[in-house]
Amino acid sequence: MSNYYNQTAYVLADTSLKYKIRHLMTQYSASEIHTAMQDVFREDYVFYESLFAPAAAPTNTQAPLAQLLVQTQATPLTQSVVNADPHVETVISTTTKLRPNAQIRVVKKPVVEESVVNDEEVSVVSVNVNEKERRAQIKREQSEKESKKHAELVSKGFDPEGLLTKENLKKWIEVDNLTYAQISRDHVGLPSVQVSAVAKGFGLKSQNAKRRAMILASKK
Repeated sequence: MSNYYNQTAYVLADTSLKYKIRHLMTQYSASEIHTAMQDVFREDYVFYESLFAPAAAPTNTQAPLAQLLVQTQATPLTQSVVNADPHVETVISTTTKLRPNAQIRVVKKPVVEESVVNDEEVSVVSVNVNEKERRAQIKREQSEKESKKHAELVSKGFDPEGLLTKENLKKWIEVDNLTYAQISRDHVGLPSVQVSAVAKGFGLKSQNAKRRAMILASKK
């Protein structure tokens, strides 16, 4: 009976994995067994990967070309062409088709011109305004200087009108070449119109008066 149990225990031990490994270790080193197991695992991994890995999608090189042709048919192309007339913009709208009889539609769109301001007109207006202001300023300054000179002469006891003698006017006009305005503001403090009237009464004319008379005569 004891021999029966011993034989049964030996059979059970002989079929166990641990026993088989121990038995292999009596013939091979642990390193050799480990390397062999790694090779087995690697071979099994490669096999199972090829067996259960999802199939790669087939590459269709013609699909992008067909899709491109469809998009080209559905997409209108607009091209701007330079026209000889700068005031007209020519737009050519073409719908690309696979047929040779491509349709071309020419649309002429007038270009809206921006309002152009004439610089010359603006300049003339500006000059006129500036000239008018300048003359007004000169007139104000002339009047102020005349009043100041008049007050100065009166304060010194001189009669401004008494200074408008022929001798004085002849010297100021013909010798000093002064204008009526200069005589008014620098010598007598009276309006230049009054000085001009008195000088003409004596037969005297300033250089400016002579030039104006010559210009008027030439125009006539």
